[in-house]
Amino acid sequence: MKLQLGFYKKFLLFLYIVLVGIDWGTKFIVKNTFFYGESREVVGNFFRLTYVENPYSLFSIKLSDNFPYVWFSIAVIVVVFILFLVEKNKWHNFIYILFLSGATGNLIDRLKYERVVDFFDFGINNRLRWPVFNFADAYITVGMILLAVSIIIDVLKSRKGRSNLSEQEVQEENKEFENA
Repeated sequence: MKLQLGFYKKFLLFLYIVLVGIDWGTKFIVKNTFFYGESREVVGNFFRLTYVENPYSLFSIKLSDNFPYVWFSIAVIVVVFILFLVEKNKWHNFIYILFLSGATGNLIDRLKYERVVDFFDFGINNRLRWPVFNFADAYITVGMILLAVSIIIDVLKSRKGRSNLSEQEVQEENKEFENA
């Protein structure tokens, strides 16, 4: 089986390189121009750039003391890349590229620094702040939101399609489901 990548998938692979480059480049700039823990206001206290390093997962969520973050990231990248290669839905492929870009960006940090460089810092005061994050985290988060929206749209389309079925077709479909 020969795999052919169309223009759109090639474009998405180019986008992947650009997104990883943006993530890596901004982390490099922050790491080399800020002192660890330094915070600079961008929009008052609401939005700051604060250099921290995160040894855990997305938004500093600790999965366990010995969680294999590097190996998990590699596994996610491999699985999502395979999904990207076989997926026909353009919207899903875009979502996969966001996941791949985020996972790759944070994996580069883990391999290079054993931690992930974070710097976007949003909040109202020093107590009500979102966990500091980076572009890679944002790519993953946006991808998750788009995936949720995609699933909701698919469910609504499926329900609309089912509502157009006759009562007999619905009963036959239900029997097939019960027998499966």
